[in-house]
Amino acid sequence: MVHGGTSGIGSLAVQWAKALGARVLTTAGTPHKVAQAISLGADTAINHREEDFTIAVREATDGRGADVVLDMVGAPYLARNIRAVAQDGRIVMIGGDMSSTVLDIGELMAKRGSVAATTLRTRSRSQKAEIVDAVRTHLWPMVADGQIRPVVGHIVPMDEASRAHQLLAEGNVVGKVVMTP
Repeated sequence: MVHGGTSGIGSLAVQWAKALGARVLTTAGTPHKVAQAISLGADTAINHREEDFTIAVREATDGRGADVVLDMVGAPYLARNIRAVAQDGRIVMIGGDMSSTVLDIGELMAKRGSVAATTLRTRSRSQKAEIVDAVRTHLWPMVADGQIRPVVGHIVPMDEASRAHQLLAEGNVVGKVVMTP
């Protein structure tokens, strides 16, 4: 399951998981974004403003839950991610609200689940270089052959940076906002 399946990272994750043969569930916040997530390859797209994604994930997986949850929302979703993840599943947190939250370790242990939190910002140059090499090797060929395509929601001149921020704040962007010189 990919949270924010029409965000810049989410739109890539949906396509990549699908290209690797995964069954992909995602969350989105509007009917338009739900439709866009499906067009990117999601098998199930859940409007998190209209339904509880934990219930929707259970229904879509015949009660099993998601093997992997990719989370860009952070602390507000942690408890629900634990409810949505499958036995032996993994929750990978890569951004969002990183404020303190309560982790129900008992529920996580009962599922033999794990939570990983990571960011690129704190990695060394050599670690970042390894990631770039892995992207070139494993992801870039799928972009080159068209299995994965970049999703650009808006192109905004650099001198209109405030408009780019406004577009993001409004929450209606599908894909990335690209700023040009």
